[in-house]
This record gives sequence, C-alpha cells and structure tokens, in this order.
Amino acid sequence: MCTRILNTIHPDFPVTSRNMDWFWPVNAALFTFPEGERRNGLSEAAREHFKLEQCDVFSWVSKYASIASVMGDENTDYSTIDGMNAPGLVVNALYDSDSSYGELKHPMGKSVLSALRWAQFVLDSFATVAQTTAYFRAVPFRLISQPVPDHSEMQAALHLAISDRHGDSAVIEVRQGIFQIHHNSADRIVTNQPDYNTQQTLTQYWQYQWGISPARNPHPTRYSVPGGNSATQHFERASFYLTFSKPATSHPAVIAQTRSLAATCAVPMHFNPENSERASYSIWTNLSDPIGQRYYFIDTETIAPAWLSFSQAISQCRKVTVQQESPTATGLEIRTGDLQDLLTPCANPYLG
Repeated sequence: MCTRILNTIHPDFPVTSRNMDWFWPVNAALFTFPEGERRNGLSEAAREHFKLEQCDVFSWVSKYASIASVMGDENTDYSTIDGMNAPGLVVNALYDSDSSYGELKHPMGKSVLSALRWAQFVLDSFATVAQTTAYFRAVPFRLISQPVPDHSEMQAALHLAISDRHGDSAVIEVRQGIFQIHHNSADRIVTNQPDYNTQQTLTQYWQYQWGISPARNPHPTRYSVPGGNSATQHFERASFYLTFSKPATSHPAVIAQTRSLAATCAVPMHFNPENSERASYSIWTNLSDPIGQRYYFIDTETIAPAWLSFSQAISQCRKVTVQQESPTATGLEIRTGDLQDLLTPCANPYLG
C-alpha cells in the first residue's frame, strides 16, 4: 500500500516522501538520465507483442535531466517508479487497482505509451505541476498496461502523484483511457485506493472529526486515527500526522520530518495478518528535495540512506544498483551516503 506525502508545512522547503510497498525486494537501480535523449513508449519486444507498427508508438526527446528509481532489467523490461528532475518536478507512480486504459484497437487513433514508461515521460518533459496537468487535459496518447517487471505476474495499473519545488500538487488517474486530473496544492496525501474523489471525501470526514473543517464539530476527537494497514487507513494516518505537525525550523529538519512522516505509514517486514501467500510491506522509501536538488533512497532491509543529487551536471545515462530481487550468496553491498562515485555508464533503457 504505497503512500505519498508532500510536506509543505514549511513553505520554503517542500519535500516529498514515498513508501514503495511490494511483496518482496525487486531488481532496482537509481538512474541518472540526461536531457536530449530519445525515448520510445514501448520496447521492441512489447511492440511486436501488441502487433504495432513503429509509427504507432509514442516517442519523445527528454527536455530535462532526471534521477529516478527504476525497477526491472533487460529480461523483464524497465519501469520508472519514482523520481525527480532538474527543475524540481517530482513524480511518484503508485499502483491503482481502479485504473483502466481501455481496449487497444486497430488502426490506432493515437500513438501508445506503456504505463511502465509513463512516469519517465513526465520527468523528461515538464518543469512544474501546472505544465504537466495542462498537457494531460488534451489526452495526448493512449496508455497501455504491461506486466510489472518482476515475477508477480501482475499488470501495471498506475496513477501518478506529482509535486514541484513550489509546493504544487496533482494526481492523474486513468479511467477507460481518459486522464482524470486532480490539481490542488492542498492534496498532499496519495495512496493506492480508493479513487481520488473518495480519498478527498475521506479527508473531509476526518477534518470534521478533528474539528478543523468548515462544518463545526462540537465534540472533536483527535485521538482516533486508524492504525491498520489498508490504503484508506494509511491515507487517514498520514493526513493526521501531517495536519497536526508544526513547521520544522530548518531545511535539514524538514527532510528529517518528512522521513518521520513516511515512517508512520510504513508496513513492517513480515507483517502478514491474513497469513496470505504473499503480503506487501515497505521495501524502500524515497525522499525528493527539489530545493536542495537531492534524491534519497532508503532501503528497508539495510536501513541505509543513500542519495544522488544534481550538484554535478548529468551528461550521460548511468546507474547504480540499490536492490536485488534474488540477492547473491554474498548479498548486495550496502549502499549508503552519496552514490555519485558508484554510478556506471549504461545504455538508455527506454530507447528500444
């Protein structure tokens, strides 16, 4: 149950956190992507699978450099899960079981883009939330789903949470191939379910319970926040702690505060109340600091904070592995601190 929190309590230092919840560790790397790189909306294998011509595939050239958490490998395809670009736009791709991309019909009326590459397109193309939402109101292409690049055999059903260095916020959902946009800087919490209109209704309910809504509650209760593990309970708990937190006093303190807010909604390892065959937990946490231009990755198993920044110009595609689905006998070396010197040149994963 992924949870995104945009901390704008201190208006000068907006910081976004995101818990990545999944069933197991995945093959993941931090990538640096330069501006001016060409991208294709589908891999060659996916294009052939869907029986599409190359002219049916959406393509673009990156306008901005970015740092991203990318899941997958050359065998399963790649997907940008989370990231931040040089102007300070932050994109978090969260699972959305209510999403529906519509049927893929021939001939194509619009070029197609894989949901696996949707977040990277946004990072490549826009500097602000306002630019992003204006673009998607025109329904520029068709999104299609592909399998999540691991062994879960699940389809990628996603919505995007977007924020920027000005503290603006938006959520983009997809229903029957149509983009539904919620653009409001007050929408700072996003989870997987339910649809965002319902999430906003939940916000109104809890604000009334807490005595901070326009409708007066003569008997507010501020100590009834849910402690469970559903997406709605994560939403309510994140809203509670964000609503009643005071501004941190410095930029570093804001980053620490945002990390602690994310921790209130993290799912512990091996938590499985239903004794299910597989149960999700928080496999990592990302923090995006657009003012400091630093992007953090905190692995749950190693509890080691690592980061990359835009302090040095990004001139080529490079990556550093930060998590493995099937660790070797010796395990993955613990990555901590600034990973700049561990980056290695790599091929553009979204070219073919």
